[in-house]
Amino acid sequence: MTKPAKEIDRSTHAYKKSTIINKNSDKPKADKSRHYVDGVAFYEALKQRKQDIAAADKAGKERPRVSNFIGECVMNIAKNLSRKYQFANYPFRDEMVADAIVHCIRYIDSFDPEKSTNPFSYYTQTCYYQFLDRIRQERTHTYIKCKATLNSVVMSELSEFDESNSEIAEHIHDNFEFDNDFMEKYVNDFESKMVKARGRVKKRGLELLEEDTNELVDEVPLPDEENE
Repeated sequence: MTKPAKEIDRSTHAYKKSTIINKNSDKPKADKSRHYVDGVAFYEALKQRKQDIAAADKAGKERPRVSNFIGECVMNIAKNLSRKYQFANYPFRDEMVADAIVHCIRYIDSFDPEKSTNPFSYYTQTCYYQFLDRIRQERTHTYIKCKATLNSVVMSELSEFDESNSEIAEHIHDNFEFDNDFMEKYVNDFESKMVKARGRVKKRGLELLEEDTNELVDEVPLPDEENE
């Protein structure tokens, strides 16, 4: 005879870090010591900035600079997002963070306090898509470098059969070691994606950008929006 399941006293039950929380269940609150952005203070700062901008525009004065507190919040969001497992191992992580900070500060006034009270989530997603944009740029640069290197190797091999070339040109790559298998695979994969993109139904502007971004999102999933 099976014993009835033991009921858990939720008031005294200590959750473990690995506890799986089902939807609509009593999710434990995150430890405040882990918070790197005060969401309420961040929201109030942006709200106050909107009021200061409105007052400056009305008086015909120059718009105020972004406060240090807002800048620190944006920087902390970008830095901590880059530590997520989706981005932690990229060698150009510093460039990703820098791009995200610059983009957020440039469009800091795009957040509307009247429509949302969660600037943390808003700028986290902004940083996330800037990270994807940097990854896309770096992959394109890597393709160009691999393609150029492979072409230079081929030209060097051809020059060995050309009597008009100097001896220096023939042995220009003697002191270099190349991983041709990696470069050829990278170039072939990249070019196959380019061919696939050309074969799609012709789309315009945002529709094409959204489709390309969705493919990259499948490779780099969106992190949990947790105000840590």
